[in-house]
Amino acid sequence: MKSILYRSIPILVCVILMSCSSSTKPDKVAKPVLTPPGGAYDQSQLVSIYTTTDGAEIRYTLDGSTPPINSNIYSAPFEVTLGTIVKAYAYKPGMEDSNVAEHFYSGIVPTPVVSPVSGTYIPDTYIRISINGFTSANNWPEGISVRYTLDGTEPDTTSSLYEFPFLMEQPQTIKARAYRYNWTPSPIVSETYSLFPALEILGSCETNGNAMDIDISGNYMYVADRNWGLSVVDISNPAAPSVVGDLLHKNAVLFVKVWQNVVFLGDQYSGILVIDVNKPESPFPVDVIDVAGTLTAMALSGDFLYVGNTTGALTIYHIIDALTVVMVGELYMPGIPDGMAVSGNYLYATAGKSGLAVVDISNPVSPLNVATCATDGDAKAVSVGVNHAYVTYGSEGLQVIDISNPLAPFVTGSLITPTETWLVSSPVNGYVYVTGNDIDLLKINVSNPSQPVIAAYCQTLGMLRKAVYNSGYLYVSNGQYGILVVEP
Repeated sequence: MKSILYRSIPILVCVILMSCSSSTKPDKVAKPVLTPPGGAYDQSQLVSIYTTTDGAEIRYTLDGSTPPINSNIYSAPFEVTLGTIVKAYAYKPGMEDSNVAEHFYSGIVPTPVVSPVSGTYIPDTYIRISINGFTSANNWPEGISVRYTLDGTEPDTTSSLYEFPFLMEQPQTIKARAYRYNWTPSPIVSETYSLFPALEILGSCETNGNAMDIDISGNYMYVADRNWGLSVVDISNPAAPSVVGDLLHKNAVLFVKVWQNVVFLGDQYSGILVIDVNKPESPFPVDVIDVAGTLTAMALSGDFLYVGNTTGALTIYHIIDALTVVMVGELYMPGIPDGMAVSGNYLYATAGKSGLAVVDISNPVSPLNVATCATDGDAKAVSVGVNHAYVTYGSEGLQVIDISNPLAPFVTGSLITPTETWLVSSPVNGYVYVTGNDIDLLKINVSNPSQPVIAAYCQTLGMLRKAVYNSGYLYVSNGQYGILVVEP
């Protein structure tokens, strides 16, 4: 028993000593509370901080460091810009420092807008991504970037960086997201694109100049070949058209009309050359018709030639034969006629800001302005069907105008085209063909006049100027690349 008591004494002494050496821990300062709480906001926030411990001092930082390093003493609410981390702690003498409170005030990156919207388009349509209405990244708020993909996958910070609009070249799905350092990324936006059917090019032929206007008679096409003159193209084999004759006239030749075996070749500045084409391989000039001002448009119907110029005048000529072309009437129009088409007793002319002008030509000696129809933009070119006129209007596209009552025309349908439109073909089987500057040939379905829609396209290299349907083929002037034969 003695030995047992003896061994127990050190244990008891140890317990007593440990109890004597312990001390009471000081109270801890309550952790600071920040309002509003951290999160994503669309503007800077006014932040206030408090602690439930009376008399405690609060210190905070805005640079990501942990206080008290680089800290400020809190005395009043302060404004915090988005993307800022606020860290705060509280201390009081005789008490343990509080835990550090950390709140992140993140900005919400604006959602990008991708245009055009999902749909069917022609190749070379521009895809634009905008922030706050601006499509160039140079104009976006500082620090914002947009990343995108074209294969349907979700973009991240390693995806392609958007800087400027780019061309759609194939069917694709674009997904885009906007980023900014220390901000919450925008939602992902997505648009899916398909392409219209492509028209096949069946044949082509280079000419000596820049093919502008064209007209067809029999197996021959007559080309207003700017900076060269007249080119005559044999189209008896549409798959292999070929130049068989020409007439040199190195001026601004823009217009051509064929009457029997006579060609009227319109030079923008020096009038109209009258050319004998009895032998298409050897055309030769026989006369010149002077035109006041600068020539802007030509139309031919029956034995009458209609000419527009920059004075705003419509001049009517009666063609008797190649050597006898007589001016019979003249009329000043509401604007400069840039395009003309004749149907029955009426001539329809585009007149810039005045839209489409209608002229009664039932008496060629005394033509009369009888009506106008405003268009959404400056009217440029016109073609005419049975009850409708088709008008291109500059940078906007195509408008369909009801002319069933020529004295009261009205717009019945519109189509916005990808880029500026210049000329429009006569309607063929419910379609018209539109050409223009930096635009492919567009085949437009106008069978429902109130809702014209793009049906197909033909991608080309040149500046398309005119499209004429003839015997199951579409012939297109293609600027410096000559003539194209296209499936209609």
